[in-house]
Amino acid sequence: IAIDIDPVKVACAKRNAEIYGVAERIEFILGDFFHIVPTLKCADVIFMSPPWGGPMYLDSKVFDLQTMISLDGFKIYQTAREITENIAYYVPRNVDIQQVSHCYCYSLVLIS
Repeated sequence: IAIDIDPVKVACAKRNAEIYGVAERIEFILGDFFHIVPTLKCADVIFMSPPWGGPMYLDSKVFDLQTMISLDGFKIYQTAREITENIAYYVPRNVDIQQVSHCYCYSLVLIS
C-alpha cells in the first residue's frame, strides 16, 4: 500500500513502480494518512517519508521532528505503530538523534 495526499506524488510512485515491475503488487491510495491508517488491519512494514518543508531544513543545525514539519513527526510514528512495529522512517540528515532515540522504540529504522 502506498498512501499520499498529493495526486502528483501518487502518479510518480505508480510510474516508478511500473518501471521497476512491481506496480501490480502495490495498492496506491490518494488520501490523508491519518484518515486511511485507522481503516487498515495490519502491514508487514511501513516506510514513511513525511514532508520536511523543503531545503530550508538544512538551515537548522538540528532538525526537530515534532516542531519543524507541518505534521507532528511523533504523531505520524505513533499512528503507524497502530498497524505494525516495523517502521522505516526517512528523516533529514540533521535530525535530532537524541530526540528520536528517546521517543521511538527499537523497531524503528532511520534512513537519512
